[in-house]
Amino acid sequence: TMSVDYRHLKSFDKVIYLLSIGLLLMVLVVGKEAKGAARWLHFGGFTLQPSEIAKISVLIIGAKMLSLTREPLGWRRLAEVLVVGLFPAFLIFRQPDLGTCLLVLLLLGGMILYKGVRPDVLKVCCGVLPLLAPIGWLFLKPYQKRRILTFWDPASDPLQSSYHINQSHIAIGSGQVWGKGFMEGTQNQLRFLPEKHTDFAISVFGEEWGFVGCVLLLTAFCFFLISILNTARDAKDRFGSILAAGVFFYFFWQILINMGMTMGLLPVVGIPL
Repeated sequence: TMSVDYRHLKSFDKVIYLLSIGLLLMVLVVGKEAKGAARWLHFGGFTLQPSEIAKISVLIIGAKMLSLTREPLGWRRLAEVLVVGLFPAFLIFRQPDLGTCLLVLLLLGGMILYKGVRPDVLKVCCGVLPLLAPIGWLFLKPYQKRRILTFWDPASDPLQSSYHINQSHIAIGSGQVWGKGFMEGTQNQLRFLPEKHTDFAISVFGEEWGFVGCVLLLTAFCFFLISILNTARDAKDRFGSILAAGVFFYFFWQILINMGMTMGLLPVVGIPL
């Protein structure tokens, strides 16, 4: 990957974007359903999740659009960039996959803030966005609403919508300071903890390696993210700088949201670490 000049991506931004949109549309028609959501395409023995390609395509085409001008974004340019992200986000939301939908919007939002927005535009956006939350609630699926409600009161439904987060709390808490040791976590080995290889991987890590292990892991993630910011700072052109910033937000939001939800600081969404 490093042997390919990143500037070549600008020539394929529309192709990658249209390909991701086409795959997302295919998911809605012939997608493979699992656990109540159709998010995958099945090709023989190979399974593909188009929403992951959509995140990359929004990152690339967003970086190109944002690099076209030096000035902070006004209303017209901001609207153009937002439409590029909102269309795939809407298709992902329909699957339904609220977590990845939010990641696409947060990824693009981070890139926009990195690029810069006119102060008057930023003030209006900051005032309007909180008002959209009640409207967004109306479009959520019943299970998504239950997850948010149980975030406020995890004890309200311990065997259904609160089960995941309660088991995660037990796993992380039982690791205490030093952890129980590799492959010695009871919540993990006895299969109380669901989705332990993706969404709740940090819960397994916390049970086995404890508080100290989690601090070391978080420190490693911080060094990783700082190295990406250094790349964004040292890039020789605007496209490269904004692209690297997008890569930073790609990982930053995924790490933050996943760790936050496993510890009960954020509602549970389907975002793996």
